[in-house]
Amino acid sequence: MLRKYKSLYSSTTNTFSTGEAVTITPASVVGLPTDTEITLTFDRVDGSGTKTPDKMERIRGTITGGNFVISSGGRAVEGTEQVHTSPVVEMIWNADDWNDTVDHILTEHNQDGTHLTTTPVFYNSLKTNCLINAGFTVNQRGYVSNATLAAGVYGHDRWKAGAGGGDYTFTQLAQATTITIKTGKSLIQVIEDKNVIGGTYTLSWTGTAQARFGIDSATPSGAYAASPITITTQTAGTVMSVEFNAGTLSNVVLNSGTVALPFMPKSYEEELRACQRYCQVFGTSSAYYMYGNGVAGSTTVAYIAIHFPVKMRTAPKLTSSTTASDFRLNDGASTVNLSAVPNNTFDSVIQSNDLNFVACTVDSGLTQYRPYRLMNNGANAYLIFSAEL
Repeated sequence: MLRKYKSLYSSTTNTFSTGEAVTITPASVVGLPTDTEITLTFDRVDGSGTKTPDKMERIRGTITGGNFVISSGGRAVEGTEQVHTSPVVEMIWNADDWNDTVDHILTEHNQDGTHLTTTPVFYNSLKTNCLINAGFTVNQRGYVSNATLAAGVYGHDRWKAGAGGGDYTFTQLAQATTITIKTGKSLIQVIEDKNVIGGTYTLSWTGTAQARFGIDSATPSGAYAASPITITTQTAGTVMSVEFNAGTLSNVVLNSGTVALPFMPKSYEEELRACQRYCQVFGTSSAYYMYGNGVAGSTTVAYIAIHFPVKMRTAPKLTSSTTASDFRLNDGASTVNLSAVPNNTFDSVIQSNDLNFVACTVDSGLTQYRPYRLMNNGANAYLIFSAEL
């Protein structure tokens, strides 16, 4: 423990006996540190300056008001615990102070002054927060405040509804957003095994919602509790999960260790890329958005290549936000509307986590082997690729 020091301090105190419960009141405490422990030396000399080694005692404590309050185990840091009669008191740097300072330095340094080999905790480290979209900034699927969210369905990225559903309300902000989970509902985030370093974690957040967790499990269980919560015995490289019940919720942190760390927002670009490992949405509200290019395999089916800007966790499943008639194939001269919603289930062998081929079916009108591009028809048509846990 490091302690502060005042040069050339000398005064006298009242008479006091042995034990830590005694009251010691120096004649002056001017300049003595009050925000750390200090070590004072009593009866090193008498009032005339003559050394009195048999009476000397160094005592550790803190200045509170005008008194010197003895710390636990603070008597006789050096010297002998004894009665002191109107002693001279001094502040003299001593071996106990030096040894504690050296011990403090050695926690992060070798004896030769070089740093120990330790893993630093960086801003974006898994040690500081292994949750993704913990500030509810990314909402690729376009969940609308207060909409019904059935069990297992995702609202804001990486947050899915619990067994009883997950309806919640919010006003979306550019940065960290507060949500309000409705009564009887809950939201779950499952942490991928690759993002779990194991050991002890602390879960903390802002808001009235309570939480529970799943150790080595994608399904949280047990009683809900208020922030913060300590989670122990998590296996490294194994999924874990957290779940929040009704109430307000924002600034969620799941960090390594026993001390709750402050929420540290990430840039939107960084948060979005992390979310796109699990979900990618293609499309806009603009007319004739182009999803990708491909070629007709027959007069009724074209295969369109969709390239993912971020590699996904695994080859994803494809769903659509709308109907078949909201999509079209165009070869630069003519347009044919789809008769079925695009799908990527026709051949799993050719699908990957960075490229998918989407089958686009029409009733007729394609020219086999001709290039086509997949577009929307001016509606809010989205293709949603999901590789969620």
